[in-house]
Amino acid sequence: GLDEDGAMTYFERFQRDNDYTIQRIKNLSSSVLKVMDSTHGSIGDGIYESLQREGVSNLSGFEFTASSKPKLITEMILDIEKGNLKFNETTAQELSIFEYSYSSTGYVKYGNAPGGHDYTVIALALANKGLKQVPTGGSFLAGFGFNY
Repeated sequence: GLDEDGAMTYFERFQRDNDYTIQRIKNLSSSVLKVMDSTHGSIGDGIYESLQREGVSNLSGFEFTASSKPKLITEMILDIEKGNLKFNETTAQELSIFEYSYSSTGYVKYGNAPGGHDYTVIALALANKGLKQVPTGGSFLAGFGFNY
């Protein structure tokens, strides 16, 4: 998770079954914006649909496509370059081996190097997208429906 200044404030890495993942997400505070992969047919899609059915609040899906993923990653890269995102060492290590290539049709493709992972990179990019969904002006928490 990111705070309003783009600093990572919550990090948990696990790979477990869907039931465990669903329960971990449900246990997050209702004030936490949960941006997750909702790409049709992906593992995330099933989890996302289950959370929607159960009425989990502040849930936002993101569908990865040939055009949406490069845009998402490019926005994250620009925010890193501007110093707008601060993250942990695990994410920094994954970013250090994160690669891009061009498809035969000219699209930019992003992903991990062979033998590596990009889970925390994608999580950072989704959290960054979520951060940008919060309305500017007024209280940060007001963007989530809280009036303090």
